[in-house]
Amino acid sequence: MRSTNNRPLCTVVASLALATTLLTGCGAPAQSGQTAQSDAPASSQSAQSGGSSSQDVSEATKKAVSGEGIVSKFIGEKFYDKKVTNENEALEAIKSAYDRIGADNSVVLELNAVRPVDGGNTYYIFQQRVGDVLAFGASVKLVVNKDGDVVALASSVLPNAKASESQAKIDAKKAEEIVVQHGKDTDGVDVKVVAGATEQTVITVPDTRDRYAYAWVVYTQNYLQDVAKDMGYLAHYIDSEGEYLYALPISEPHNADAMAGDKAAFDFDKFKQDTWKGTVTLHDGKTKEISVPVLTDPDTKSMILGDAKRRILCVDYAQYNKEEKLDPRVGDGTDFDNTELLAYESFIRVWDFYDSIGWTAPDGEGTPTLLLMDYVDEKGERQDEAYYTGKKNGFQTFTFNRLNPDGENLDVIAHEFTHCVTSTTMITNVYSNDMGAINEGMSDVLGNLIQMIVENKPEEAWLMGSGSGKERTLRNMKDPHEYRQPEYTWDTFYTPHVITPTSTNDMGGVHTNSSLLNKLSYRLDQSGMSPKEQFGLWMSVALTMTPHTDYPQMAELLPWCLEDSGYSKHSDALKTAIDEAKLTLTEEPDSMPRGSGRISFVYPSAELGNSGQVRVNAVAKDSNKPIATYPAANTNKVSLFLPAGEYKLICVVGENNAKKFIYRNDKWEQVETVDVSTMGDDTLVKVEEGKTSEPSTQGLPESL
Repeated sequence: MRSTNNRPLCTVVASLALATTLLTGCGAPAQSGQTAQSDAPASSQSAQSGGSSSQDVSEATKKAVSGEGIVSKFIGEKFYDKKVTNENEALEAIKSAYDRIGADNSVVLELNAVRPVDGGNTYYIFQQRVGDVLAFGASVKLVVNKDGDVVALASSVLPNAKASESQAKIDAKKAEEIVVQHGKDTDGVDVKVVAGATEQTVITVPDTRDRYAYAWVVYTQNYLQDVAKDMGYLAHYIDSEGEYLYALPISEPHNADAMAGDKAAFDFDKFKQDTWKGTVTLHDGKTKEISVPVLTDPDTKSMILGDAKRRILCVDYAQYNKEEKLDPRVGDGTDFDNTELLAYESFIRVWDFYDSIGWTAPDGEGTPTLLLMDYVDEKGERQDEAYYTGKKNGFQTFTFNRLNPDGENLDVIAHEFTHCVTSTTMITNVYSNDMGAINEGMSDVLGNLIQMIVENKPEEAWLMGSGSGKERTLRNMKDPHEYRQPEYTWDTFYTPHVITPTSTNDMGGVHTNSSLLNKLSYRLDQSGMSPKEQFGLWMSVALTMTPHTDYPQMAELLPWCLEDSGYSKHSDALKTAIDEAKLTLTEEPDSMPRGSGRISFVYPSAELGNSGQVRVNAVAKDSNKPIATYPAANTNKVSLFLPAGEYKLICVVGENNAKKFIYRNDKWEQVETVDVSTMGDDTLVKVEEGKTSEPSTQGLPESL
């Protein structure tokens, strides 16, 4: 069983004026200046790309676990009469509602964490186990108030779940034999196993934080004296098929590091804690005085960008990503990079804000943090991206770059930090369609609120990334159309759900449809909710939602959280905002917005249309800015709701060496490159108000 977090979270009513229910992985859409002149329109997953693709993870999980498909439900009422004071009673309460949440006898739940709010609710978080693995995205949260009464339940369960027959099982004795043999074969050591200590735990699958597997933990004395000499034991991990995975040095058997299956290997206490003060140059040439923690080597006197108190370390991205080598940012205080200093300083400010409400470190569990600096691709070329990279080797990791001044935008840094917060509260991150868009929206909302609370810069409120200039602004949360995002479901810029999430379709519009949540936050602000009150509300949402909470469920969950947080006076404003955003609209409507018509056709190949490799752009006659969409899940239909006018259509098929097509003379024509400025009147499709234009599909490929 994974270790649980039972540390109460502070309400900090005095300092933040939050309700007692307060607690205790930014993606950018294509920039508004992006043209359609390139060979293939760029992916929406560009700068500040938060979260990670779950496609490979979920496919791998499907091979290990089968069922009828996730069933997601929310119960926002007292449905259980008995008191709940511990995990066993919480599980009984959940089982009493199995029929209401779509669960059956195949659903086996295992406690993941207990997260109490000081003076408020307690959240019992369970994950579904199927055989030797934890089902990806399948979890149940039971919400219990301070009196022990059940007040809500949010669930995503996999009925009739079965484990793959290919998953072999070994017992503890066999696991110990494997460790002994490994010691002989690999290290030439006669290994002595600690008697009676072998146990099972759940560890993350290598290279992914989103899927878990059972493993045997076998404890021995630490015979690797060149590794962590101060650690007396080794924890060896053997998977359920009998493969030796790895070993970690630990202080004692059964401790938290051993049960989590990872450990941060850096001795912060070896260095002297100090402070660096100096002047940094901002993007506009102005200067700023800052101070950040540093670690001083007592022998060489050199400085490392790191903080022993908060356990944060700045290291080189390339060295860590390619070789998993910690290469700290070391200097004499005069040679640190300005962008890295600013990102480090802003990260600490966000870290301190969350810590002030009882959420210590990005995951709320005090885990050490790596800031991976100077992001480069496989060729060693610098990339303009920043994102939460997941938990690796005992660290929560974040990646930053030197090409843009992210550190000057507290909301951007808070956005990335919050990706870890919500990934933790939801257990795992189903990063596609509504779920991924909500994940991005939560980071936008909380990141924006943190900046408003900490910095109080009204001119930057609701504008993500505006602190480093208009050209770097990523989103307008009160006017999503400015950055080509939708204000409501099936708005002009809305993108539909997809079957296969890929970078081509932005994982189902995660960086586009996130604006639906952003606009709700702005509406609540207009109704009179302060940033501090909103922060309490949205953290309550983060604690209550599950990995499969979609927009229709958010329409149920948000009002409950608002009421439970004590802000019912804003209920009417929230209901109006939800109605305006059309969160419950799940199918393409027949009606069209005033002044708009529709372009619609069914892609000729369902297999290719569902592959995640097809992207269709419409470009207005006098514009060079594409409006993108993709074949929708289940229908394979390409639909664009557009203001009345004339449009040029472009279809891109594939990712690498993509095929490009333009619509000309009532059919699709393959071209080498796309330049909308040279597309003449014979490429125009007319859109009339209230009417649907149906282009021919002749010429579109049916295979890659």
